[in-house]
Amino acid sequence: MQVHPSGSHPYVNRHQPELTPPARVGGADTVGSPAAPLASHPFSPTEQFSQLLLALQQLPDVRAEVIEAVAARLANGELGSPQAAAETARALLQHSVNESRS
Repeated sequence: MQVHPSGSHPYVNRHQPELTPPARVGGADTVGSPAAPLASHPFSPTEQFSQLLLALQQLPDVRAEVIEAVAARLANGELGSPQAAAETARALLQHSVNESRS
């Protein structure tokens, strides 16, 4: 992960490659024909998938202003001190203790 000290994060533009049409079979043109189903069975999530999805939905939203503030503090060298490391460790431990109580 890269943190940009300017506070701006360039969004990654992921270009999806264009799909090539399927090859003609027996001289028949398949363009415009209905798509074949991907699977013969309906999608049925597993218990593990359902648990992971629930955990993902419970995560807090990413707040851009917080990320920008932390990036600025990193750029200024405020978070590189032993005191900052100790405060971070305390916050992580406190969060872990609060999570285990819930």
